[in-house]
Amino acid sequence: MNLASYLDSTNLKPEATKNDIAALCEEAARFKMAAVCIHAFRLPQAGRILQGTGVKLCTVIGFPLGAEGRDSKVFSAARALDAGAEELDMVINLGALKEGDYVQVEEEVNSILKLKNDHPFILKVIVETALLNRTELIDLTRMLGDCGVDFIKTSTG
Repeated sequence: MNLASYLDSTNLKPEATKNDIAALCEEAARFKMAAVCIHAFRLPQAGRILQGTGVKLCTVIGFPLGAEGRDSKVFSAARALDAGAEELDMVINLGALKEGDYVQVEEEVNSILKLKNDHPFILKVIVETALLNRTELIDLTRMLGDCGVDFIKTSTG
């Protein structure tokens, strides 16, 4: 069993250079990792390096705070998918959740999921578990499961 094939290799540093991303991709290909997670503007570069390796391209939506609006997230997600992303790691709107506005959070998630009509991709939703109480965590994970997200991630880091 190749444990690396279950892991993503990530570089979301704002100061990451082309060389840093190339090294990340080459290492991920060498170890046959599941995906590389990078900022969206690096997708074309990573796509060229990873072509034919089986390593998927992943980018973040709403990273790191999740506080921008639904339309901004949908636009960013659509552009990333057009640029070759095969997986999206989306940070939920924690402010809305903490206010109890699960409708807004659900609409945001469903709006991203609608992009599956045009693009096959995996949606991983980041929920920042350390900032949630037990009730919020239970309600949120139920809602995300009902929406049909592919994975729930505990935090951005």
